[in-house]
Amino acid sequence: GGRTWGEPVQLPGTIFGNQAVRDQALTARTTTTVGANASTTTTTTPPAGSRASEPNQAVNFGGFQPVVTVGNDGAVYAIWPSTTSNISPSPPAGIFVSKSTDKGRTWQTSQAVPFDYKNGTFVQMAWTEEGGSQGTLHAVWEYKEQPEVGGYSDIYYIRSTDGGATWSQPRNITDDRPQDYFGQYYPNITVAPNGRIDVVFYDTRFDPGLRSNDVVYTYSTDNGETWSRNERISDQSIDRRIGVWGFNYDITSPPSLASADEFAIIGWDDPRFSDPSVGDNLAVGGGLQDIFVANAQFEAIGGGASKVAKMIVAGVVGLLAVGLILLVVAMAARSSSGPPSAKGARQSEKKPAGVS
Repeated sequence: GGRTWGEPVQLPGTIFGNQAVRDQALTARTTTTVGANASTTTTTTPPAGSRASEPNQAVNFGGFQPVVTVGNDGAVYAIWPSTTSNISPSPPAGIFVSKSTDKGRTWQTSQAVPFDYKNGTFVQMAWTEEGGSQGTLHAVWEYKEQPEVGGYSDIYYIRSTDGGATWSQPRNITDDRPQDYFGQYYPNITVAPNGRIDVVFYDTRFDPGLRSNDVVYTYSTDNGETWSRNERISDQSIDRRIGVWGFNYDITSPPSLASADEFAIIGWDDPRFSDPSVGDNLAVGGGLQDIFVANAQFEAIGGGASKVAKMIVAGVVGLLAVGLILLVVAMAARSSSGPPSAKGARQSEKKPAGVS
């Protein structure tokens, strides 16, 4: 019950003790061609016996930002991207999954995604019972098809139906046009009781050029085989020039997400009520910032035969009836007075499409 705790277990040590895995990381490094002015370049020789003098050793390899999930059979899974120290140039990140079948006492670690500069370093994972005796692990992360383009990334997805031993080929679950170079990042993933997989992330495809982003949502109802079109959840773009995070998209956490059978609830931070004309609001950490939530709804909530539901339906029908009567009266009045001038005509405001 939290009164006592076990000793910490170092997960990367179970995989980076393998010489072949470390060799893969070092081999994946980009080779830099020496330029014409190389003679003027100064280099530093690491002190003998230091970790930097012997970069290919397990102590220089590690991981960060682990995410833990538990299967119905009690198996515990942790997914995490790799990192290194004392190695120059640094190897690209790979993605690893550690598994424990004895309540976290011992762990086995395997590689889910190879070392690649295209890998982002924010990974999330969830488990569903579909897919076999061990259920299915679902993972999403930022993937950079063109790492040389700053801020350009997509959300990629993989799954495992054998407890993390093997993984599907990565696939892009964002549906914007690649040639537009929009950025999608910081995904979150959860699973509804009925098995629906929900994913949200920040997206710049609606950015009007103000350093902003939006919250976008997609889901799968067939255990990750296919995914819905991306839906814009935020009702307006989030201005990242102001607010706590402000200045260069300094976001460090994904949109929040919770899943029920009838709906998914998504939350995000938004400084829309800040006044950018106030000087302090433009400073780092300045400005008012609030939390907003919205829902993606799949089924009616509550009993359709309840008194409250009947009253709501009656009210809606009544409003529609009154609206129709007013429309008829207005049309009759308009026909008697002639057509309105273009100057006096008003255009109805369009409501952005999205999940209701």
